[in-house]
Amino acid sequence: MTTNDAKAPASVEVDPHEGANFDLVVMHYYGSRGAEPDDPAQVRYRAMLASWKSREGNITSSYFCANIAAAAVTTDRDCLFSAGNPYRTKADLPLYRLITRADHLARFVQDSLVGLQRRASIDEIYAIQTIALACMDELAAEPAPQAEAAEELRSVTCAKVEADLAQAEQYVSAVWQRRAQMAYLWGMGLGILGVAATVLAVTVLLLPWLNATYVGVPGPMPYVPWVLMLGAIGAVLSVMQRLTSGKLRLRLDSSLTENRTLGAFRPIIGSAFGLALFILVLGGLIPLQIPTDGETEAFFLVGLAFLAGFSERFAQDMIGVGKSTANATPAAKNAQADMPDEGSPAQ
Repeated sequence: MTTNDAKAPASVEVDPHEGANFDLVVMHYYGSRGAEPDDPAQVRYRAMLASWKSREGNITSSYFCANIAAAAVTTDRDCLFSAGNPYRTKADLPLYRLITRADHLARFVQDSLVGLQRRASIDEIYAIQTIALACMDELAAEPAPQAEAAEELRSVTCAKVEADLAQAEQYVSAVWQRRAQMAYLWGMGLGILGVAATVLAVTVLLLPWLNATYVGVPGPMPYVPWVLMLGAIGAVLSVMQRLTSGKLRLRLDSSLTENRTLGAFRPIIGSAFGLALFILVLGGLIPLQIPTDGETEAFFLVGLAFLAGFSERFAQDMIGVGKSTANATPAAKNAQADMPDEGSPAQ
């Protein structure tokens, strides 16, 4: 059954906020069903429908039940709307819950997806909802189906709707993950630029100032720009490794802006871990033997920074080992040396 798309007479006024509510459109549709075209209820319905369409777009597909007051429509703006009271008995509650679940998925799609993925998802969810509504409509028909036939219809429909809905949810989740991951990677690019700016500032401003102030840059300070950059690169490669292995999963309730922000912080965190490990090793807080050869020392320190950026757990474990070893008694140190390795660093 389809809606009447005729325009309302100019003399009929509808509150635009009221007309934007699809629940009211459906309520007035069933309230005016069977009325003459010039009946006030029919005129009111057409006016409300025209007002709603001016806000939400033209209807592309629609399903209005014959025996229960429930409907679902899609618009040319790739949106899905459903409304009404689509159940009469407790036995129909499972179908109603599945329709509500599909509604929530449609809202997520409309808020999160764009283009062909959004259109395909909305069409699939609409098809799922119409299957459930058709079943409810048949169960509410007069005369009602026999008890055994009704239960079989309900059971088969519930199984199909749930399976189709699970498949749609899986597709939407996968599409959203791809969008979120691209936003995360884009944010990491901004983070790398921020680290590069910091490295430039250290190289152009800080190191020359130290050289002029102390008549020679103290100790291994010239390694700091490399430590910062290698820590950031390690963090980026860690994310790329998890992305290619399918282990990078982002929250569905986070926006693209939030994912970009988190991605921007990732290289910064890698640089921070690299610099922290660099300082703690040089300060003797982490008991590592630093090579005495100049070139070997440079590769050792910047390689350590890369590992710290590549694996946060590696840096955390190293810092923890340093603190516990520095503060432990000789007996505790021996006990710690005998402890088995917990495994390779998380990546």
